[in-house]
Amino acid sequence: MKSLKQFTPYALNYKKSLAIGLLFNFLLVLFSLVSAGTLMPILKIMFDKEKLQQLQPMAPPVYKGLFHIDEYISSGINTYLNNWMLELGPVSVLGWICLIGGGLFMMKNICRYLATYFMANFKNGIVRSLREAMYAKLLRLDIAYFSAKNRGDLISRFSSDVSVVQEALVAFVEVAFRDPLMITGSLIVLFSISTKLTIFIFIALPIIGTLISLVGNSLKRNSKKAQDQEGHMLAMVEEGLHGLKIIKIFNATHQFIHRFQKGSDLWHTLANKVQRRKDLASPFSETLGVILFLLILWFGGSLILQDDGFMKPEVFLTYLVIFFQMVQPTKEF
Repeated sequence: MKSLKQFTPYALNYKKSLAIGLLFNFLLVLFSLVSAGTLMPILKIMFDKEKLQQLQPMAPPVYKGLFHIDEYISSGINTYLNNWMLELGPVSVLGWICLIGGGLFMMKNICRYLATYFMANFKNGIVRSLREAMYAKLLRLDIAYFSAKNRGDLISRFSSDVSVVQEALVAFVEVAFRDPLMITGSLIVLFSISTKLTIFIFIALPIIGTLISLVGNSLKRNSKKAQDQEGHMLAMVEEGLHGLKIIKIFNATHQFIHRFQKGSDLWHTLANKVQRRKDLASPFSETLGVILFLLILWFGGSLILQDDGFMKPEVFLTYLVIFFQMVQPTKEF
């Protein structure tokens, strides 16, 4: 957090793009939740075929206070859907709901694109400002500084290190704003649908998440070592190019080749570790994700099969869609 604060002045130069990007990120979260909710009436029409033949007019629900707002909204939607089907017929209503759902999904993706469109100016602007400031600082430094530093490291800072800072700042903005909104909004909806199932997920999810994070943290550690070693190798290349005449005069070619090969072998070992952990991360995460999904399917299915009608199939499927929308922001958060 402290290291990111020193880059705040560079970010504030593009606060307009940042503000617009955050606005569209908020709309993205809103449309994501609402569009997922349109699946419930679609599935209800498809699953309740027998009840559709026995539709009766329903009176609007009575508002009983803030603590019963979820029941009021659910009953209101069911009442409106019931009366709408009596008026137009189930097939027509299904078509209209599909059109509305498609429009909401389209608006979600438009907001996603506009958010990335304005955030692009923010991301690339930070890189431009950082490189300009670093270059100006570099030219003002004393000559003695360059004798103590490898030029390859300095060049690496202008390329890869600046990109790392850019990604860190953008990730921080998303973690601090968009992801909490998505997680909070999803949790409110999930708790309103089923408190029991959500509590069950809260018990199982940290166990699965901890196992996945262990692989991720190991990958980050080895990636940092490989990146540092690559910077050292660039320094050796730069040193060899600038001191080629001296190397030839003192007949030190073999020593420099041996030193570079030794560094290259170390990079090769680190790169292999990184690649193998990358290859492991995907199947490992997928396996744990499937296990979590099966646990949710088992617990949710047991709620559906209970005689008290606590959970209905269309509600459970909508619950799964909203939950899996929340998984990726939760992993990044």
